[in-house]
Amino acid sequence: MRDQGRDRGGRCPLGHGKGPQRLIEDLRKNISMSEEKSAQGDPKAFVELDAQFHEIIARLSGSKRLQELGQTLRRHMLRYRIQSIYLTDNVSRAIQGHKGILEAMEKGDLEEVKRAIKYHLEQSKKDILRYAFKEATKKKNRVWVHNPPFILFKIRENE
Repeated sequence: MRDQGRDRGGRCPLGHGKGPQRLIEDLRKNISMSEEKSAQGDPKAFVELDAQFHEIIARLSGSKRLQELGQTLRRHMLRYRIQSIYLTDNVSRAIQGHKGILEAMEKGDLEEVKRAIKYHLEQSKKDILRYAFKEATKKKNRVWVHNPPFILFKIRENE
């Protein structure tokens, strides 16, 4: 039986130990910089900060495979994510999602971390799809939207 909050390899993904504590501090700094850039009216700066946040989370997991998978998915979804994340409301929702994940990690509650990550991913998916549907309506033609993980949705005009 595994210890509460530990993965199969016995590693604790919730920030216990010196290395993970540094990464959690990196998350705090990332969120602070994201809020600062957003307050300055610079949502475009958030694209890089968002990618950094997700890379830090992957490193905290201790899983090289998760880090590789995250980079692959990020390349595939950047086309839609970059455009949708320039919207101030989307940036605000993403920052709130990041804060929820960090707060759960600081509590050391693995189940709460899972819920916070799931909520953040669902909200991001909704924002991407909302943007994609809006763009498809503007262009009034058929569009294929890639929705991680590797599900295709067909958007059609007025059918």
